[in-house]
Amino acid sequence: MILHGLQPNAFLGAKMIAMYASSGGLQAAVTVFGKIKDPTTLLYNSIIRANTNNGYHLKTIDIYCVMHSLGLKGDHFTFPFVLKSCANALDVWMGACVHGQTLRFGLELDAYVGTSLLDFYVKIGGLRDANKVFDLMTVRAVSSWNALIAGYMKEGDIRVAEDLFRRMPCRNIVSWTSMISGNTQNGLAEEALNLFNEMLKEGSEVKPNWVTIMSVLPACAHSASLYRGRQINEYVSRIGLDSNPSVQTALVAMYAKCGSLADARSCFDRIRDDEKNLCAWNTMITAYASHGQGLESVSIFENMVRAGVYPDAITFTGLLSGCSHSGLVKFGLRFFNSMQTVYSIEPRHEHYACVVDLLARAGLLVEAKAFIEKIPMQPGPSIWGALLAACRKSKNLEIAEMAAEKLFVLEPENSCNYILLSNLYAEAGMWKEVDKLRARLKCQGVKKNPGCSWIEINGKAHLFLGGDISHPQSKEIYNLLEALPEKIKAAGYIPNTSFVLHDISEEEKEHNLITHSEKLAIAFGLLNTTPEVVLRVTKNLRICGDCHTVMKFISKIYDREIVVRDVNRFHHFRDGLSFLSSTLSLPRNIVSLCVEPEQFVATPDFCAGIQTIEGWIEKLGESTALDQGCRFDLSAFDTCLRAGIEVQSTLVSIDGNKTHTTDCFHYTVLYAAGIANELGPESHGALACAFSLPLNEQSNYSSKRHSVLVFGFTGAGEACNIPLRY
Repeated sequence: MILHGLQPNAFLGAKMIAMYASSGGLQAAVTVFGKIKDPTTLLYNSIIRANTNNGYHLKTIDIYCVMHSLGLKGDHFTFPFVLKSCANALDVWMGACVHGQTLRFGLELDAYVGTSLLDFYVKIGGLRDANKVFDLMTVRAVSSWNALIAGYMKEGDIRVAEDLFRRMPCRNIVSWTSMISGNTQNGLAEEALNLFNEMLKEGSEVKPNWVTIMSVLPACAHSASLYRGRQINEYVSRIGLDSNPSVQTALVAMYAKCGSLADARSCFDRIRDDEKNLCAWNTMITAYASHGQGLESVSIFENMVRAGVYPDAITFTGLLSGCSHSGLVKFGLRFFNSMQTVYSIEPRHEHYACVVDLLARAGLLVEAKAFIEKIPMQPGPSIWGALLAACRKSKNLEIAEMAAEKLFVLEPENSCNYILLSNLYAEAGMWKEVDKLRARLKCQGVKKNPGCSWIEINGKAHLFLGGDISHPQSKEIYNLLEALPEKIKAAGYIPNTSFVLHDISEEEKEHNLITHSEKLAIAFGLLNTTPEVVLRVTKNLRICGDCHTVMKFISKIYDREIVVRDVNRFHHFRDGLSFLSSTLSLPRNIVSLCVEPEQFVATPDFCAGIQTIEGWIEKLGESTALDQGCRFDLSAFDTCLRAGIEVQSTLVSIDGNKTHTTDCFHYTVLYAAGIANELGPESHGALACAFSLPLNEQSNYSSKRHSVLVFGFTGAGEACNIPLRY
């Protein structure tokens, strides 16, 4: 047409616009539109539809205004797209004007226009007007019912949505998915799962699709129902949806939140590398962070960057949280600083809160307070809350009181802030201050959330409150718990009665500790499961320090693996160790040596005469390995750990009788000076957690993902002169 100098008429122009727009050529469509001399309603409908479908909603509204000014009347093809743009642009006034025009043109009873009007009012929060439109509709399409159901779900009016759903003469996949998603988002996990099960029945008219699966999986995560999550995973595999990367990403999130990190990683690895989008990477980073495995979060982040996926603000929230829970202060600060300098991402409130938490957990309360003073925005509850929570471990009442007063102003209805400060006063024996806080709580009408824990066994959740005696097996549970202190005391347990916040005798405090809800749940699990079953407990508040200690002893005495999910994170217990330790459980006096030669030979002559860590360092410093281009770095603990997780080859043990050559490896020597004096055996578990390895005294370990020689941990007397063992 261009070659022959022909110009399309309005009818042909409308077809050309539709063609260009459907193939992504919006600019070409606009060019064609601009060349039509005598536009018609059909032509305007085409360009309005093109702009709406491409997300240019304000442009759609402008084009419609021009159309109206030319005296062209809209029809049942015009108004649905204009109303959609008004809804997405939240242009309430224009939407109301368009509604008036549909009435003027007699189109309000048209099924498409009516549904678009209903959807418009739902999206702007006008449920009353949406109901009026719905009541006036003579023909109600399934989409009309779906739109109104979605509106009530959005407002949290579950009862009305449920009533509409049951009244529907015909339901489609959108109807079911809207109900499942709405229940999930409103915290009604059991109702969402029941609806999903109803869909799976033989007589059901519709079956779940990938969107339905993604809507129901968060319900499993919310209720910590690993059993049902695995059932849904099996269903996904049967119907062939396991190749869908969005479904696999949802499965990663579900498994991580249900406490099965291994299953989460397995699902992540099933996603093809070229299909791993930012959402998938962020989900895996956040999963490791929530389980306290900050080093793995760092590793996933770097793999993501190497894969060419650009991080966003959500990425750094997960990454900084992981660094905080793992005590990786230097890493965390480095990543925070790189947000602006490397990735041009402006830190948000949650990022500043993560840094405060990072510093405060490491005992750097003064530094955390100074950091808050430099934040270029008004610090919110999460920032002051992180500072207050860390004060208990450091027992810093001055900073705790300052942070608490800020929180009392920012969120006066949050009982947790009062309780945290009250706990500090109680531990310090300041019972008058405790009584004042309780009186203040009562005066302001603030109610404390009761602590509760639940455990899932054979697909059924069992809930326990503190001191609960309502369970049918209460007698057996309390018999087990009453016999427990004697068993674990023999193994070295000392009750931490500072977590009993009442001015009562020590004996009464010890008895009070037994009745904590998480202990009741664990006891029930011990009574009703076989030894190979992992005990998974969820608690609505933070796990107390004494329960944390007891879990370690139970895992050792009963030879069980225990996973406790509290309001902050997951805690893993196995063989008497906690595999998620806080910052202060990590040894600070670490000397590490990382050697990375292209080829390095450890001969018997080289090893001869080395009796101490210092001798090892000195010997390597003098060796010809440095002349072969290896990197010699005496660094802090975080770099030492970093070197450990980068290793991909397997390190064979050196026995003094053989020569071992590898093409590329790291020797990482961890030397903790005075660990027994400063931190005790807690730090051993932290190191084992960091490397995902079992840890015994003076052992040499190898694994497919890590290569590390661990020396030491023999006690305070020998801490500065530990023989190497090969």
